[in-house]
Parts: sequence; structure tokens; C-alpha cells
Amino acid sequence: METLEEVVSHFNNGGIDVSNKTDLMQPLGLNDEEQGAIVAFLKTLTDESFTANEAFRP
Repeated sequence: METLEEVVSHFNNGGIDVSNKTDLMQPLGLNDEEQGAIVAFLKTLTDESFTANEAFRP
């Protein structure tokens, strides 16, 4: 997955069916507005000044 939106959608849909999938992984049933709100909230947790700072790169 390349975007945060794709990740939220993946979990909202209950993941993918694989043999070792836990029964705890269930569709969330969020609508588009709720998914967008989660993505917007998660993006507030990103500190662009930190992630772009050369002093913190290996």
C-alpha cells in the first residue's frame, strides 16, 4: 500500500482473507467521511520538520 488512505481502507474492509487471519480482524464499517477523518487525524501526527531534517538521517 502506498498511501495512508489505502491502509485505512484495507482495515475498514477487514483485511484480506488468508489462512492465518485472526477472527479479531473484522470490517470496521466506516463510511467515507469517517475514513477521511481518521486519515486527517493521523496526518496531524506527522512532523514534517522532523522527518525532513538532515540531522536525523542515518
